[in-house]
Amino acid sequence: MSSATSAALTVRFERLSCDAFTVTDRDRPWRVLVVYRDRDPLAYDALRELELCTADVTPRREAHLLGVVAAAWQARDARLGRPPLPVRPAA
Repeated sequence: MSSATSAALTVRFERLSCDAFTVTDRDRPWRVLVVYRDRDPLAYDALRELELCTADVTPRREAHLLGVVAAAWQARDARLGRPPLPVRPAA
């Protein structure tokens, strides 16, 4: 488990397996930002960048990185004919 901090949000990365983990708002753990369930390289790189950029990631960059993750994840689910899990951005 690791965390990253920005001016807007403190997120928590919880690894579920080698290729699945959740990103949640640490201050509001019931708000899931994204559930990452595959090895899409763009999504993985975006999450790694968000994880590694601690206090210096801006709210805009953070939103972009989480958007990349969510888009890759939703596209993969659509290709497989699965309904995507909801992505709920933190308030």
